[in-house]
Amino acid sequence: FFFNDTATTEIYTEQIVGSVRCVQETVRQFFKDNKGGVVSSLYRGLEAQIYRQSVAWITFLYFNHLFKLKTKQHLGLSKEASLPTGWLLLVSLSVGCCNVLCVQPIDCIKTILQEHNSEQISKRRFFPVFKEVYQNGGLFRLYRGWQPRMVQYALQSAITLSLLDKLEQRLIKKSKQKEE
Repeated sequence: FFFNDTATTEIYTEQIVGSVRCVQETVRQFFKDNKGGVVSSLYRGLEAQIYRQSVAWITFLYFNHLFKLKTKQHLGLSKEASLPTGWLLLVSLSVGCCNVLCVQPIDCIKTILQEHNSEQISKRRFFPVFKEVYQNGGLFRLYRGWQPRMVQYALQSAITLSLLDKLEQRLIKKSKQKEE
């Protein structure tokens, strides 16, 4: 229905079919060359990534709540009040630092598990690798590279906490309006 004559339609159909066959052959050859290791390499380090994300969000939400609550108590503000910008920035930097302290060791193990040159390690599980890294390098090995991560988390936390605080204030206002 796109073309007026059937000859043009047949030419385009043959070109599309030829392109699909070419892609299929390329994919087949790719998997044949990699002998099935492709799928497992796509999921390398996934277990560590799940641990990392869980710990990152739990610690972020926990420390966000704790530090904001304690800061509001220190300033004599109600739980629903918004923190002044300077205090919110201080809280966000503190939350970022705590997050790095909790997440950095997991990031270290995740990176080791995802390395391309470590086939013998990549088939292992998170906790045995964690134990091995800790025994060989101690805490220093687990926290290697914490400085750039600290800067990243501090900036990320500052933006996220500011947005979260604004969202909380809007929800509180809407909730009060509905009650009235």
